[in-house]
Amino acid sequence: MLRKVAICAVLATAMVVVGCGSSGDETSEEDTQAITELVDDLNRATQDKDASAFCLIIQPSAVEETFLDIDRCVRETEPILEAAGEQPQLEIENIEVDGDLAKVTF
Repeated sequence: MLRKVAICAVLATAMVVVGCGSSGDETSEEDTQAITELVDDLNRATQDKDASAFCLIIQPSAVEETFLDIDRCVRETEPILEAAGEQPQLEIENIEVDGDLAKVTF
């Protein structure tokens, strides 16, 4: 379940990270670097079971819509991270950027 939540968080946040995304067919080096850093942050938050870091990665509008505020996100995410146990590291296989949207395949 946590892996599914993590992937949703990455996809939701990736849209913010590449908000100025490339307009051509190729993903820019800047987009790739930003998304890679985001996935690294997500892996670290999940590995450390750091609910605060995890919630800060999620797109702010998704936190607001789902949890109402960051504090509730942290309270509800902490037990999920603890119960999920050790999680696999997400490894990026492919990144596709189309304007303001990014599709990341793990």
